[in-house]
Amino acid sequence: MAESAGEAIEVPTKRIKFEDAEKLFFQNFLYRRENQRTLLSLRNNATEVARGLSDMTVTFLNVKTENACGSTSFTNATCEVASILEPADGGNKETIVLPLGALFKDGMQTILQFLNKNNPSIPQDVAKRRALKDLLTFLHISSGDLWLCEIPESGKRLTARLAQHLIAPLAPEKNILFNSTYINDIENCCDSVHPIYGEAGDTSFGCVDGWHGEVDILTADRSVAVSVLDEKDDEIPTTVSDSSLDNSLFMDRLRQQMLSETIVFSFLLFNETGGSLKNYLVPTVGISTEKLKIFFYDCVEDILLEACPTNLFYTAPSDRQIHTRAVLMLWLTLNYEIFCTGVPDVLKRNKSDFFRKIGHEVHERYRNNVSRNFHGKPKGSMNDVYTGGQNANHGILNEAELEKPTNKSITLF
Repeated sequence: MAESAGEAIEVPTKRIKFEDAEKLFFQNFLYRRENQRTLLSLRNNATEVARGLSDMTVTFLNVKTENACGSTSFTNATCEVASILEPADGGNKETIVLPLGALFKDGMQTILQFLNKNNPSIPQDVAKRRALKDLLTFLHISSGDLWLCEIPESGKRLTARLAQHLIAPLAPEKNILFNSTYINDIENCCDSVHPIYGEAGDTSFGCVDGWHGEVDILTADRSVAVSVLDEKDDEIPTTVSDSSLDNSLFMDRLRQQMLSETIVFSFLLFNETGGSLKNYLVPTVGISTEKLKIFFYDCVEDILLEACPTNLFYTAPSDRQIHTRAVLMLWLTLNYEIFCTGVPDVLKRNKSDFFRKIGHEVHERYRNNVSRNFHGKPKGSMNDVYTGGQNANHGILNEAELEKPTNKSITLF
């Protein structure tokens, strides 16, 4: 990784008491000298995610204008938003910003407990252990994956490559459902010997007489929607007050499209699970050759969040590796069902007002009539306005508390 490895982590010398293969994997990962750079990079970037450093933050959004009340495709969706502000010193107002890690306390605890130098531990929960193993395996083997770092000419080929080499390795289930138009591209993702983790099919979903459309990728359990974005698709200039958000790739038409997808997808999972998830802060991922972007919507609390875009790679295309920060951000997102703890209660007052904008009747339509394999007649218009900065900060995690082993963790040494 790009960070200096510094001093090697002191490895405990206690004799390993258990021959359990899974436990041995984690113990060996901590022991091996070749992993020390990876562990240092993971520790540094986990700190950034926990504290909201290096733009590892989310902003609360308020919906100003939408066209969600009629049959409209995601590509033609209007979803104009503005950052929610709060009073600040001197009579000013500041944007409400939350560290990304505050949404994923279970995920951050999993990482920080493993990285605890004095008493490393892993979760008792099987799904969390499996996810942690996926993350460490990816960082050890795939961060410099040539197929991942190489930029293909075709946008669809890019989709297939990102799905195969980035999304599938970090997702709970490795099978990917591609948009049906990608059938030829997934057959020839990289080379003839590389296995294909997925199949082409129907990735559409939507609301009756509401927003609807297709995404590029759905994870195997269909719990995360992914759109692969092409910079050339969006050349409309926009004005924002914070330079970190001033990226045309994620503005205008594409940004509004992703906002509409995120809102509808949260309602979809609510419909499918009958309200049984621990929270409905559902993410949608946007990814390009250089950037990663994530939106969240909670259809129960009516909370809409936008994460700052982050770079996928450390360096120029000639000599680059995927950034640990981007990997960590994507890993938490793809595993949100086990790691996401939702918005802290003290901040749940910051509503998007989507419920109020669409009214009770249409709200009930979204609560009860969103489904998969949905195709409708697209119509609508495109427009976008965004304002807001990043001056406030809430919910910085207490890393010292999170890294302590608990009765739900297994100490490694």
